[in-house]
Amino acid sequence: MASMDSLPDHLMLDIVDHLNTARDVSRLSQTSRHTHSLIHHRGWQSFARKRFPSFNLPETDSWSSVVDRLTYLDRCWEKRAFTFCSFWHGSHGRRWRSLEGGQLIGFEVFVASGPSDLLVCGAGEDLHFRSRRDGDWATMVGKDCGFSPGTGDVTALSVIERASRSEVVVGRADGSVRLLTADQDGDLGRTMCRLVLDEAGDERLHRSPGRVAVMRTEWEPQNGLVISCRDSCLTLHDLGKLDEDGADNPSELMPMASLDFATAIRPRGDRPFVYCAKFVNQDTMVCGISGQLLGLHIVQMRPSGLEVLPPSCSISDDEKPRTVRALEKAGSESVLLSAWDSGSYGLVPSSHSWIYMLKHSLFHLRLIDLRTPSRFNAVYRDSNQPFSAASSLLVYGTQRFVAGDNNEPVIRFFDFRHPKPYQHSTAMPCHDSPPLPPRPGAGPEFGPWHEPEKTRCDPGEGTVCVWHHRVSRPEWRPDANVRLVIGRDHGVTSLAKASDLSDAFYCGLRSAFVQVDLDDNGQHPTDLGEDRHPLGWSSGNGQSNRMFETGIGRCDAEGAWLEAMSAPTDMHLYGHSSSTSCKREPGWRLNGRWKRIPRSR
Repeated sequence: MASMDSLPDHLMLDIVDHLNTARDVSRLSQTSRHTHSLIHHRGWQSFARKRFPSFNLPETDSWSSVVDRLTYLDRCWEKRAFTFCSFWHGSHGRRWRSLEGGQLIGFEVFVASGPSDLLVCGAGEDLHFRSRRDGDWATMVGKDCGFSPGTGDVTALSVIERASRSEVVVGRADGSVRLLTADQDGDLGRTMCRLVLDEAGDERLHRSPGRVAVMRTEWEPQNGLVISCRDSCLTLHDLGKLDEDGADNPSELMPMASLDFATAIRPRGDRPFVYCAKFVNQDTMVCGISGQLLGLHIVQMRPSGLEVLPPSCSISDDEKPRTVRALEKAGSESVLLSAWDSGSYGLVPSSHSWIYMLKHSLFHLRLIDLRTPSRFNAVYRDSNQPFSAASSLLVYGTQRFVAGDNNEPVIRFFDFRHPKPYQHSTAMPCHDSPPLPPRPGAGPEFGPWHEPEKTRCDPGEGTVCVWHHRVSRPEWRPDANVRLVIGRDHGVTSLAKASDLSDAFYCGLRSAFVQVDLDDNGQHPTDLGEDRHPLGWSSGNGQSNRMFETGIGRCDAEGAWLEAMSAPTDMHLYGHSSSTSCKREPGWRLNGRWKRIPRSR
């Protein structure tokens, strides 16, 4: 009788591809020494790429560790296993500061993170740095570097990595952009160079602080370019031209190309404002601008400079202007998620195949496939607060995304509802009753409903138990909103994560920021020591945060709720506990920190 060792390696790897859980792969690896070696060197990598195909995975020699992290984080996301730590200035920040001429500029906090788990926080004119390896904070006081409150405030941040070194691109309210060192071993916050921006050809630039400030900076590692968005201008700098050894005196780096949308397009109404830009390949960018009939523009790099490509669809003069505030890549393909202020939308031709568009007056996410005759293939929206705008996004592959509310301390969790190759619940014990807590009340279940009678799953017969049958269905994995109890008027100004494999992300707010850890095992401390927050700041846990489960956010192409996806009439409200002893009730589908709060009638 043939043994497992007699099978060719490619057949063994095919078997691995058909296993649904890491536990099954681990058991297979224990059948023989050869199988163990094969799975160690090739099997775990195959499992990771098969079950998590849309994630940006690093090259490594320890793929079993990568799989362990991926499966753990997936469980944390599905169970909403979050811990929250809030940071705020000792005096709750300088909420409003009167400047010369009577102009008021709010105190906002911007966060950025990089591959080395470096967190950089811009709070007013100051910069705070922290490495998660040791948790120590270091501060670059803006006043000591010549920056004044208000005009010297940080308004844009990007953590980049060049030549295995972390650096920070910092844009400020005075219109300056600088490249700083971010080495906490003695070379922190040193200005390497100033990135010179082209001036917009309008004297109003010098009158409005909002148009003077740098709105966004973006780093594209594939071509070594930095994008800066300011007023109606888009500017590119090539960091490859810098002397890697630095210089005694900060140098100036002139732009390699720039574009003024006020002259490049035919603006309707107000002067356009560039909010964001993203590279979709090495020579093509998508830009989000404000107040125009076309909210997204495709910009191509040519030998002669930057060129705005003409729209491929007609735009009616009766349509309302629209604004795009944020763009993020989704997955490894040229896929974009974009945050909109208005309910209307526009398309421009692109070399990439897919564009995601988020209509934020109705909080819609529109999925467009340019390869099909249909302009819209799927729409997503929040059923709890359908009219709330957002200006910050985080995307995790093509599985889920996070959106930050522009006016309130609310973060929203959406599932793209694409086919999910990995289900964490498959490895959980069987139960003869439905999952707890119940799903948000809605219409009929997805697809034909045949309640199984089995109390245990039987792979041989192809049957599943009641619990596994329900928990794997979309309506039992609802989207959710979390309200951060950090202040009434603190909108989310920025969102940041180190990578798809990071177990934390960060929310910048007005006068504060929040660290959200993914923790299903109670390993993250909720009470930080005095030295675990920036000097002059305070910190606390998020035990008063509230979560709404809002059902399924995916709609049809016109934005109407599908019959089986109708907005839930009974949304579930949960309170968050800071206790590290996670509740482990049989069949409980959420992390034990969430406690159901009965709603008053």
